[in-house]
Amino acid sequence: GLEILILDEADRLLDMGFKDELEEVLRLCPRGRQTMLFSATLSENVTELVDLSLREPVRISVDSVSVVDTLQQEFIRIRSQNDNQKYREAVVLALCKRSFSKGGCIVFLPSKKLAHRLMIIF
Repeated sequence: GLEILILDEADRLLDMGFKDELEEVLRLCPRGRQTMLFSATLSENVTELVDLSLREPVRISVDSVSVVDTLQQEFIRIRSQNDNQKYREAVVLALCKRSFSKGGCIVFLPSKKLAHRLMIIF
């Protein structure tokens, strides 16, 4: 049977309206399981989910996020429009190679398949 249940981004799941579905999953899982619940925020809904899903919870939190002075953060969104779809990978590759050639860069993608594809291209 199920031994470990991981609920990642619990706050986002609740914000998207999956409260009933999460409660159903929890109801169907064995009571003796280990449950790990991760959330960026601790809203009232998340607290209710904690009460429902965890026994003797251990809370680990980070007070503040510090960023090293040498880190350069950029956010670039490349829209997926009909004609531009075939050029998106080339645009991402060009931006990363031209703008971040001296260091590393992290690219967030919607799927593991696309991440693997871009890893090969890079």
